[in-house]
Amino acid sequence: MPARSYRRKSPSSPPPSGMPPARSSRGFAGFDPMAPAAGSLLCGTAVLIPLGLLVEQPWTASPSASSVWALLGLAVFSTAAAFVVYFRLIQTLGSVGTTSQAYLRVPIGVALSVTFLGERLSSTTWIGLACVVAGVAAMTIPSRRRPSPKVA
Repeated sequence: MPARSYRRKSPSSPPPSGMPPARSSRGFAGFDPMAPAAGSLLCGTAVLIPLGLLVEQPWTASPSASSVWALLGLAVFSTAAAFVVYFRLIQTLGSVGTTSQAYLRVPIGVALSVTFLGERLSSTTWIGLACVVAGVAAMTIPSRRRPSPKVA
């Protein structure tokens, strides 16, 4: 069986199916970030609503008004807005810059716990956080290219 190639025929051809969005960021080059975000959410909705109706039987539940508002808030702000930002980042930073943000979740979470919960960190934790931040910086900061020496 020949090896499967993920190379696209032209920059305007769609990416192969099953390829994650960050891997195929060039496929979104001309799109408004709202289009792939809406497409992702609509496809997920088309799959999950029928499954949810079969498995969960939501007609038997009686959620409170605050639960419904919390669900709507999560759907709009945490999911839809996050998808728009994600695809916008892919468009502006590229796939490496966008995926590197996942490594920053841990230092941000730790900083929040130190700030708001008063947690104390050991020296090895500080060293680990510094390594994570340095790694993200090394991945995302563009390198300077030296001019090649001119040969006379």
